[in-house]
Amino acid sequence: MHGIMKKIGDKMEKLSVIVPVYNTYPYLRQCLESIINQTYKNLEIIIVNDASPYIEDDEICKEYAEKDKRIIYIKHDTNKSQGGARNTGIKAATGKYITFVDSDDYLHDLKGYEDVITIMEKNSYNHAILDHKILELDGTAKYVPIINKYYKKNKKINPKRIMNVTVFNKIYLTKELQDNNIYFEENMKYEDGPFTYKYILAINPNVIHTGKSMYMYRMQNESTTHNPKNLLDVPKSHQLIYDNIKEHGKEEEYTENIIKQFNWFNNGVWGLNKEDLKKYTKEYKDFMKNSNITPDKIRKYGDISYILQFIEDDEIRKMCQEILAPFKEIDNKIIPENKYIYKIKREIKRIIKQINMVLKFKN
Repeated sequence: MHGIMKKIGDKMEKLSVIVPVYNTYPYLRQCLESIINQTYKNLEIIIVNDASPYIEDDEICKEYAEKDKRIIYIKHDTNKSQGGARNTGIKAATGKYITFVDSDDYLHDLKGYEDVITIMEKNSYNHAILDHKILELDGTAKYVPIINKYYKKNKKINPKRIMNVTVFNKIYLTKELQDNNIYFEENMKYEDGPFTYKYILAINPNVIHTGKSMYMYRMQNESTTHNPKNLLDVPKSHQLIYDNIKEHGKEEEYTENIIKQFNWFNNGVWGLNKEDLKKYTKEYKDFMKNSNITPDKIRKYGDISYILQFIEDDEIRKMCQEILAPFKEIDNKIIPENKYIYKIKREIKRIIKQINMVLKFKN
């Protein structure tokens, strides 16, 4: 039976797998092995070395390109960030379908692509969403059913539902990206958000959540989502999302959605140092002035009034940082995310409640 499935996979449409590489050589072999050993054999594996200064990255990429003819190895002369490396892959892709794998992650189900592409081909979906697992620093893995589990059947995007904007857990139609000029922002962090909204607004895809968990995301201290310094790119990312929504004339339709999306990212701002927080706050205030994201709408569409006060009020921000200091990373150990965020929210809400009570008493 397994041999029959492999033959079917050989005849099915080509899937282009884009793998950006930069300083990931400790994990790169595991990543590439998990791709080339997929039972779905009609793959085009495009490795893009984003001008990594580490010779080990280059050596491993060349080694695998020599032993697997399906691998196309491209090396940038200058660093363009992960978004730029992905763009190079999109432009080079010739498969009907396209997906992305970060080079410090890997696929834990070797039959994953075969199962998902079979579903897409059978039902004419142009957008598939997968579940994934998170590999913790201690080597344990936990299953994370993604936000979009709503899409169990062929459905369009609901503008009022918060979107999972990560791209590593999705499969797209290559032609739709190339023909509609849908690419990532280069030389910035949090590039997935603008890309995802650009794609959804241009394509309005038929989405299927496969319920298939095949992707292992490796959690690291210096990754984009766990390094507070990277949050400085969040206001720019949000501005790009909003500008694209405005360009399509869908500001009101997507207001609830984008406010929930902004809340998702703003949870981590307390971790910035004084100067970075000052810069972040100014840029976010400027963004709010240039959009229809008013304080009243923020209060209306989400339990995030504490975020608004955190951004607007210097005194609240100072108190929050002092009280929340014990919850910062200790000896490079990360508190599990749900517990981490819960404590932050609880403490910020408590502080604001106390301040409001004092102000009410004074008045």
